[in-house]
Amino acid sequence: MKVAHLIAKFLAENGVRKVYTVSGGGDLHMIDAICRRDDIRIICPQNEQNAAYAADACARISGIGCAMATSGPGATHMVSGIATSYYDSVPVIYITGNQTRARLGTGLGVRQFGFQSMPFVECVQGFTKYAVIVMDEKDILYELEKCLWHAKEGRMGPVVIDVPDDIQRADVDETTLRHFEPTVSAISPMDLYSFMGDYKRPVIAIGWGVHLSGGRETARKMITRLGVPCVTTWGAADVMAGHPLYVGTWGTHGVRAANFAVQNADLVVAIGTRLDTKATGSPASSFAPKARLVMVDIDENELAKMAKIGRPCDTLKSDAKRYMEWLHISGDFAEWRARIDAWKEKYPAIQPEYRPGNPYRIMGLLGEYLKPTDMVVSDTGCPLAWAMQTLPFKGRFIHAFNQTPMGYGLGAAIGAAGEHPGRVVLLTGDGGLSECITEFATIDKHKLNIKIILFNNRGHAMCRQTQKQWLGGVYHGTSDKDLATPDFTAIAQAYGINCVGSMGEMMNNCAGPDFLEIKIDSEQGVVPQVRFGKSIEDADPALPPEELARIMNG
Repeated sequence: MKVAHLIAKFLAENGVRKVYTVSGGGDLHMIDAICRRDDIRIICPQNEQNAAYAADACARISGIGCAMATSGPGATHMVSGIATSYYDSVPVIYITGNQTRARLGTGLGVRQFGFQSMPFVECVQGFTKYAVIVMDEKDILYELEKCLWHAKEGRMGPVVIDVPDDIQRADVDETTLRHFEPTVSAISPMDLYSFMGDYKRPVIAIGWGVHLSGGRETARKMITRLGVPCVTTWGAADVMAGHPLYVGTWGTHGVRAANFAVQNADLVVAIGTRLDTKATGSPASSFAPKARLVMVDIDENELAKMAKIGRPCDTLKSDAKRYMEWLHISGDFAEWRARIDAWKEKYPAIQPEYRPGNPYRIMGLLGEYLKPTDMVVSDTGCPLAWAMQTLPFKGRFIHAFNQTPMGYGLGAAIGAAGEHPGRVVLLTGDGGLSECITEFATIDKHKLNIKIILFNNRGHAMCRQTQKQWLGGVYHGTSDKDLATPDFTAIAQAYGINCVGSMGEMMNNCAGPDFLEIKIDSEQGVVPQVRFGKSIEDADPALPPEELARIMNG
């Protein structure tokens, strides 16, 4: 069997149904091998970066994704996608085809020997679980198995396997190839799971790790069973949406009620969230100042960092789903829940004075059309933050939460549509859309059921908000003074995308791709938002000091 065919066979047998790829001299043999099978296929986006984003989104839904590119620029175009998968712990197999071994220039001391050859493995070792170049065809099965194990073991993440062209063409006897034998991870003893009677104001904070553990329904059942209010990171906003005990997303771009709950709690159990700077505010010592903090995570390094950043806490290395099945908190929390409900009522994301064109009102309108079968995908920027503070998710939500690259949206929507049988709704801004707009062609070619909603504020509004806060409101490089703002609707039409004039028209159209452009006030930012250097209860626009004091001392 040719190595390229063995690679295709291995992918298909391990759950990969689509490989997102752009053809080049280095990956043609693998593309050919995939296309000769009936149980796996290729999807060709317009560039390798969007192929990587599509594979990343695919893995968030199906549990494994795959993108493939040729050597040199094809491989480097995937770097943003690889980093995105790494920082969100998403299991994706990234395959690159390199020059033949004789053309790699190993040991010659030159920058480059073969055309488009480069040491890609060295480029990505800092943000992959495992990266390897296969230099002996007899190692191919061992390395494929090792890659898959690393991608899914412990804290998951991307792997890279670089296969020179002559290795792809080599013949091997599969029955004689060596196999990878994984080590078995030790399971931590289950402690720190029972909290009885001593706490009056508990909060459970859950993050993206709940999804990674397959614990979405477990989380909802746990909150119902315990009767404890729940806050989420952006990565878990779709887990608890609609639950009566869900307070909202917390952190520097969270909602006020959720931040007040965390900052007034006497017990915070954080499950599957690494408690990064966006979650804790700054300094980290200001986070949950009245609470016993318990952090449950799969990564020992994330647990150990808390003492180093000034917020020591009780820690437990554990799978999120397993821990949630055991967690027990007992007590009478009725008064605490009523206090939180009062905050939710007084500080809603959609303020009464907001007019119909306000993006928070638009998100509320979108929420009325969403169905449990809808999947929402977002690019980065203000549309993402507006959705996180407002949108009542009913199905899954997909975003690159930690790397959050501008231009993630269309590629990710393509990957989501490849795995999701229902409708995909994409939220994007003009900045993000400009970076991936050629993927309109891929969407049209495959007639994907993607509803694209563009929030056009003529520039980079989240950056403008920072400039307004710190640089006197002088908008260099972030407004249409410097940025091109084309006619996006005309471009969508040129690519064959159906353009509509209202949210209702779009969301009532069941089939095919649609595009809706909504003009947004360029001065509209994210409200509330916590500035750097402030604790998370103290967001802009600032509340009167006496009002904030009552909230924190009540």
